[in-house]
Amino acid sequence: MRILKNELVNTIVRQTNKNVEYIILFSFLEDLIPVAIEFYRSSNIELKLASLRLFHGLSRSVQQLHTTFNDTICDILLDAIQSNHLPIVKTASAVICNSLLDFSICATVRQIDLFTFSLSLIRFVCFFKRLLSGGILDILLSFLTHTDHDLVINSIWAFRNLSYKSSTDVKQDILERKKKENNRFFSVISLLGLTIDRIYSLLQTTDDEQLLVCLLQLIRNCLQEKDIKTCLPILDSDRLLSTLEIISEKKYTDEVHREANLLIDYINSINNPVRKKL
Repeated sequence: MRILKNELVNTIVRQTNKNVEYIILFSFLEDLIPVAIEFYRSSNIELKLASLRLFHGLSRSVQQLHTTFNDTICDILLDAIQSNHLPIVKTASAVICNSLLDFSICATVRQIDLFTFSLSLIRFVCFFKRLLSGGILDILLSFLTHTDHDLVINSIWAFRNLSYKSSTDVKQDILERKKKENNRFFSVISLLGLTIDRIYSLLQTTDDEQLLVCLLQLIRNCLQEKDIKTCLPILDSDRLLSTLEIISEKKYTDEVHREANLLIDYINSINNPVRKKL
């Protein structure tokens, strides 16, 4: 029985990159998710990786996220992303990155009328609230200085996805979260999140255009109308404008220039309400 289950999951994993619909079809098998969970809990690294690749395939479908991802899978992802085995960490980060893409999972409970959601969507919201409470922001932040390029890209991509339609307080946490630490003699306020200095350092020094696009999109997500009063002062509009103008003058791809120019126009419209009305 174990061999048959192994073959089933490995077959699905092999098909993930070839045909997403194939993996979605098999996900409806009643015992597939429990089998994948069982594999992750084994001591065999290859089985752990196979189960995470299955979750990666499922994470490409929002419908599957709504119906199959639960607290157990969330705990598995939080465990995997802190593994000492790099392929496991990278796959887990990719799953989380995909999972943060389509839905505003960071709205607070008071912002969500749960009675208007289906049971599957409620489960989906709870799944991501569990990710947040599990410290996913700090974990992703630590990857920004990792030597593995893919892991760096996954982390900034996840932050970008996380900022899409999320609540203002979560966006503030992403940019610069204040954490009070008490010791025997005094209290210390430490800054977490990306921090403004790190954001501007990346904007000014990175040669990675994929990372730059994600970062510019992250900033744009944090400057939606409901977030301006909180997030724009943190970013400092004058500093941001001058940095964006430098980016727009450099020899980047059209995509980078497009993102920079969108932000420039948007910030100018905020600073000039009359122009915005026109």
